[in-house]
Amino acid sequence: MNSNDIQLIQDMTRVVVSPDAVVLEVAEIHWLQPHSPFTVWHPVVVLSANSPHEKIETSRKSLLSRKKFFATCTECGRRNIKGHMYSGSLCMSCAESNHGVAY
Repeated sequence: MNSNDIQLIQDMTRVVVSPDAVVLEVAEIHWLQPHSPFTVWHPVVVLSANSPHEKIETSRKSLLSRKKFFATCTECGRRNIKGHMYSGSLCMSCAESNHGVAY
C-alpha cells in the first residue's frame, strides 16, 4: 500500500463505533462551486461490535476497491476519491496540469 492510499484511508474513510456495531464509512465529495466542497459520509460496511482490530483495519483498507467511491487516474496512476476526479479516468490535478483545465 502506497502513501497516497494510506492518506486516502485516513482522510476519506472513518470508523464509527457503537455498542451494537462497528460501521465503516466512506466520504463522498460534492462541489457547490469550484472552491466550495462539502462531504457526505456513507455507511458502507457494518461489522459486529466485537470485531477484532485487525478485521476492522483490513475491511477499512478494502474500501479503496469500491469503484463507487474511488477511481485511478490513467495519467498519474494515483487513486483518488471520485470527488477529486475531473472525469472517470482523469484526476483534477492532471486535468489542470496537462489539459489546461482551470479551477
